[in-house]
Amino acid sequence: MLLSLNGLKGFKIQASDGEIGKIRDIIFEEESLAIRYLVVRTGSWLERHEVLLSPSTLGRPDGKNEIIPVDLTRDEVGNSPDISCDPPISRKEERKLFLYYNWPMYWAGDGTFGGSMPPVPVPPADEAAGEEENGPGLRSGDEIEGYHVKATDGEIGHINDLVIDDEVWVLRYLAVDTRDWFPGKKVLVAVGWVEEIDWLAKQVTVGLSRQKIEKSPPYDPHFPVNREYEDRIFDYYGKPKYWER
Repeated sequence: MLLSLNGLKGFKIQASDGEIGKIRDIIFEEESLAIRYLVVRTGSWLERHEVLLSPSTLGRPDGKNEIIPVDLTRDEVGNSPDISCDPPISRKEERKLFLYYNWPMYWAGDGTFGGSMPPVPVPPADEAAGEEENGPGLRSGDEIEGYHVKATDGEIGHINDLVIDDEVWVLRYLAVDTRDWFPGKKVLVAVGWVEEIDWLAKQVTVGLSRQKIEKSPPYDPHFPVNREYEDRIFDYYGKPKYWER
């Protein structure tokens, strides 16, 4: 199933013994665009206002009731390491979290969520400081919304949402609002067509022309992104379909 980030915000995270909280944001990796964490606002039951949860521990979302089950208890979440819930997040902090939950470490092994990794010795103070300062390239969904999108021959609009594949928890599409250039139209651009993301300039460059994008199938956020719609997009652009690889 494909879900928009704006639609996913507010989904309840349901532990085995009660509700943990509601999704506020996602955190994804710069290079792979794989989603590494959900940022969950916990409400009043926990002194901390927010916690991070890895998608590797999530069950299938219930879109009708806006619930995502998680194979954890409230106590497990409540006793988890208190780390930053907004990038930058150091690898040192991530290790604390992954070792506590015994999650597969996404930076080790193959696959979207990596593999197991034995505990590592605590590094000397100077190395630990460097590790904390030079954390991995993680970004938030809230951050990238609003980034300008540039085609091969000029700007086309800005990102106003992200479309997520909840089977493998990766970003599939950027939802682009073209109202500043082509009033009233929203379009989807597959992340595989992105040529560059300039994080400093807050700009995304795609390998498509303005004219091609102008005539592309429109995106209506009120309707689901299903395989029929994806077929239309990929056939229109003449691009290989990721699900057929």
